[in-house]
Amino acid sequence: SNVNMVYNARGAVIESNLRGSEIFHSEPKGFHHEVEKLPNGNYLGLTKVYRELPDPYIPDSSLIWMGDQLLELNSDGETVWTWNTFDHFSTDDFDSAAIVHSRNSPTFDWTHGNTCHMTPDGDAIYMSFRFLNRITMISYSESEVLWNIGWQYASGEAQHGQNVHFSHQHDPEMLRNGDFLLYDNHNVGPEDSSRALEISIDANREPVVEIEWEYWLDERSDLGSDADRLPNGNTLITNTRNKNIIEVTSDGEEVWRLIDRWDGPWGIYRSDRVPSLYPLVYTLKGPDNDDHVPAGNSYVQFTINNIGHADQWYVCNVTDTEGWFTLEDRWVHIAAEESTVITVHGQAADDMTNDTLNISIYPILQNAMVDDWTAVVTSDPELSTPESESVLPQNLTLDGNYPNPFNSATTIHYGLPLAGPASLTIYNSNGRFVKRLVSGRIEAGHHEAVWDGTNQHGESAPSGNYFALLKYGGNKITKPITYIR
Repeated sequence: SNVNMVYNARGAVIESNLRGSEIFHSEPKGFHHEVEKLPNGNYLGLTKVYRELPDPYIPDSSLIWMGDQLLELNSDGETVWTWNTFDHFSTDDFDSAAIVHSRNSPTFDWTHGNTCHMTPDGDAIYMSFRFLNRITMISYSESEVLWNIGWQYASGEAQHGQNVHFSHQHDPEMLRNGDFLLYDNHNVGPEDSSRALEISIDANREPVVEIEWEYWLDERSDLGSDADRLPNGNTLITNTRNKNIIEVTSDGEEVWRLIDRWDGPWGIYRSDRVPSLYPLVYTLKGPDNDDHVPAGNSYVQFTINNIGHADQWYVCNVTDTEGWFTLEDRWVHIAAEESTVITVHGQAADDMTNDTLNISIYPILQNAMVDDWTAVVTSDPELSTPESESVLPQNLTLDGNYPNPFNSATTIHYGLPLAGPASLTIYNSNGRFVKRLVSGRIEAGHHEAVWDGTNQHGESAPSGNYFALLKYGGNKITKPITYIR
């Protein structure tokens, strides 16, 4: 089997197969909460770091502050990259209750990181810091903070997402549509409750953070807990303190429940639904054109064969030395024992020029199972792009609406280069949700949607400025709309 497990044991990273044979075992380095194997074969995880700093409340006194550090190890167990909260976060930001609690402890738990994941494109890493009520996205190549969302403290570093009001959150994960799903323990709040929360983060708009979906539970978990989006669209919610797991639909209907009757103080920390122990079997077939591609308006095609016995989501990446080709939608769903042809559009040189092209894919459930295809392709003026290919959009497009302004109905035109999950949503000028026009898997090509000026309840919206937001894969485009009643 190619299905291996990567986990943290006593501060070390261990990878083993299902028979228990170890493939990798690092030295203990203080890893905690989260470790994962990266597509490049290295290992990423959270470790603890310490500094002696002043006590904010007692003059001429100090505390041992405990922060978090990202650590990347290569296959030899050597540290190849680090990122330290003390170097990027202001110590003016802290939870005052945690300071008080530290009086009976040798250290002050300052950040309490509990999640770190690399984004599917490998360009960034997102983390959750429980005691700062903050989710952070950093650039992997530059090691700089791209944004912080969550609670606003003295430094002003977390400038966005205060309207969402999550606290002591646990295990955010990036969904296929680019949103984040997390468990909001809601420790700092008036209600004795917690929730599974899906939020959208539009980094191109300052960023704007909006609640896309939420499911409130009547009990507060305080710690741990988890929320995962299942392939059927439902959400699996784990409540650590109350020792149960439930599955709910997008409409908030509970369809399944597991009650852990263990008598101890802790329940289930996290949970995942595993479709099978041996489903991840697939092949990648490169372009079948003798490594020649059409000059000018060009394309390449490759085939993914899911020869396992379970449906899978795959992450695709395409890179080339000349920059001819771009893959907009990185996610593709393939049913068991079926194949999918992926078309990648681009502009090739007009003469017989060479380009080194690399295509790589991995199953979303096992990002270390990377398969790739690399070849030198040649732009060939003798080849032409078939009409069926040339009419497809080369990139994600949102062409605006007509008429604009409008007073009864307007048609919004958009285009997708590849089939995939997409949504088209109307927001008002303050960034508040008005109505979703499109949601689900959309075929490649040019499409249109009509907005009649009503909100999600069918009521007429007030006159004013609005914008349409098109989301497709990890990409987002907005266009302004003016409505006059």
